[in-house]
Amino acid sequence: MCVKQTPGSGIKEGDLSLPAFEALAPALPHVKALVLNGIGEPLLHPQLETFIRIAKPILPAHGWVGFQTNGLLLDYRRAAALADAGLAPSTERQIRSRPASARAAALG
Repeated sequence: MCVKQTPGSGIKEGDLSLPAFEALAPALPHVKALVLNGIGEPLLHPQLETFIRIAKPILPAHGWVGFQTNGLLLDYRRAAALADAGLAPSTERQIRSRPASARAAALG
């Protein structure tokens, strides 16, 4: 059962706003990993690349940004935009390590 659909969960529909994300900036120099997951598919968020672009220079040198996705919305254009925003190279390796058919689907 989806946690959002559990009676009494109180989880509201919506995306993390840019002002709410920016309010987290003072904490970012102290985190090792920023995982941009919530309830739902991160690639649906219209400001995912913006969040990555803001966070990357603030994180410590050993810090990284990532998210978990089913990859259905990941095509070559989106992968390039995420890489340009500063997405961790390990994410790209995970895409390349998929079987050829899944890799082709993910990269368009």
